[in-house]
Amino acid sequence: MRNQITTLQDALETRFFAPLRRPRTRRVGVELEFPIWNRTPGTPTDFAAVHAATDDFLSRFPFSDQVRDDTGNIYRATDPNTGDELSFDCSYNTLEISFGPDEYLIETHRRFTAYYAALQEALGRQGHALTGMGINPRWRENRPDPIGNGRYRMLLHHLKSYSKYGGSPRFHDHPEFVSSPAPRRRRWTRTRKRSFP
Repeated sequence: MRNQITTLQDALETRFFAPLRRPRTRRVGVELEFPIWNRTPGTPTDFAAVHAATDDFLSRFPFSDQVRDDTGNIYRATDPNTGDELSFDCSYNTLEISFGPDEYLIETHRRFTAYYAALQEALGRQGHALTGMGINPRWRENRPDPIGNGRYRMLLHHLKSYSKYGGSPRFHDHPEFVSSPAPRRRRWTRTRKRSFP
């Protein structure tokens, strides 16, 4: 019996766990999302202002790998040297900054401080700001338009299909939630396994 258990453990290890192992490093990646809000009360986020601020940001930092939506607006740009990425999550109401893995978080913090200051300045000239409040203060006024590309249109189309499922608990009747509020979420990408008791 003991040999069978050992054989089963070895088989599981070989088949499922061994392929997941990577060389250990002491590097961490960070991703942060910020709602973009129009500082004028009762007014939605102006996507033209967001695009102008994005262009301003990209003129200051070497984010050369750029992806555009169907109308030519940049919705994702990457710095090939650091792996840092500026992108928008589902719509232009939420900005996401992802940092390439770094060994020292102080380096990530230094870049974040520079990016955040530049974005706040560029958005401020347009009457907008980034907020860390979690939910966009203008979520009721904001347009729930997805980014103009197939992926986000497909996601919103799928979410709007909730009525076909007759009140299934897996769906709700707010398909626009993906583009309006921004949940407080932080994702840490770690390459070293950590055990918890």
